Amino acid sequence: QRQGATFVENWTDGTAFTDITRQQEMLQRAREELERERRNLLRRRPIYEVKEKP
Repeated sequence: QRQGATFVENWTDGTAFTDITRQQEMLQRAREELERERRNLLRRRPIYEVKEKP
């Protein structure tokens, strides 16, 4: 692309890079959802106290 008296290279990502980026975003969303579910399960889990017998 020409800007004034100089040329500037403009690179765009190919399909492989856009596919990888899309997969990374999907994985990140899945991780976040799993983490939310894990936290919810930990909140619901009953806490049992272990008492030692003398």
